[in-house]
Amino acid sequence: MPRSARWREPSISAALERLLRQVELQAMVRSHWTPLCEDIMSCDVISVDEHAPADQTRYLLLDHNIRTLPVTDAEGGLVGVVALRELTKATDTVRAVMSKAGTASPDTTAMSLFCSSSMPSDAFLG
Repeated sequence: MPRSARWREPSISAALERLLRQVELQAMVRSHWTPLCEDIMSCDVISVDEHAPADQTRYLLLDHNIRTLPVTDAEGGLVGVVALRELTKATDTVRAVMSKAGTASPDTTAMSLFCSSSMPSDAFLG
């Protein structure tokens, strides 16, 4: 499979860092501390271009063990999200099956993202 400009080899340290972030979030929730989006944001975002083939996008999701990818335009702007379930319907590019992406500011409470009915149910899950 050809490598896109956005694709990187997964590393053990990246997997451990992701696991550590998940454990930290669970600990914060258990201690009744309300995490903000800035507390759980990722700097190393894996995204896919809106014109990327569905096969390449499936590969990225499975290879990085994530549920949802942000979909970007040619300028790198967010235009949507795509998950494996949407890709089961894809025959060509991601653009045809992507969903609307929800956005939030860094000072938004993280839990509010999961309770909002105006955002896709998995727009923020990775």
